[in-house]
Amino acid sequence: LSSAPNVKRLIIDLHGEHPNVSPILMFSLEGYSETPSMPSLEDISLTRCKAALADIRALCSANLRTLSLVNSHVWSNVDELVQTLQRVPLLESLEHYLDAPYGVAHENAFIPSRSSRYPLRCVQLPRLQSLVLSGDSAFEINIVIFSYLAFPPHASLQLLENYDSIAVLPEEVDNDIISMG
Repeated sequence: LSSAPNVKRLIIDLHGEHPNVSPILMFSLEGYSETPSMPSLEDISLTRCKAALADIRALCSANLRTLSLVNSHVWSNVDELVQTLQRVPLLESLEHYLDAPYGVAHENAFIPSRSSRYPLRCVQLPRLQSLVLSGDSAFEINIVIFSYLAFPPHASLQLLENYDSIAVLPEEVDNDIISMG
């Protein structure tokens, strides 16, 4: 990537399975923080990827317009989410999707809990047009992400569970998570 400073779109899409590889294998973005920044990057789409905070922050330029994360782990907690998304004020579309095998039980997984450092709605995304938070049994993660974002009232919002997800009962959700949404 260091030889492509003008790249506008980055798509890393790890699909398919191999009999000798775990079906939940994720592509590591380790070391991207050591490459020169990509100030022209406008679109990032990651499927089955994992990254440390420094690496995802290095990829997220201030010009980023679209961020799609499918079965990917780029934040381990809400503080890392906030620190990353505060760097992308021009973001117009954010998609976060997790299937059950990539959820909270997976290593490097996002732990849905309240931040002790940042207030709710502290990530200002004034140009956001579309927010899609979905997945399989990802309700708490989706609510936590939603709770820290501030975006225009005309933006499209989709909070979805897969049709085959096990229903989340109100008594199974942490009361603190409910109060955040």
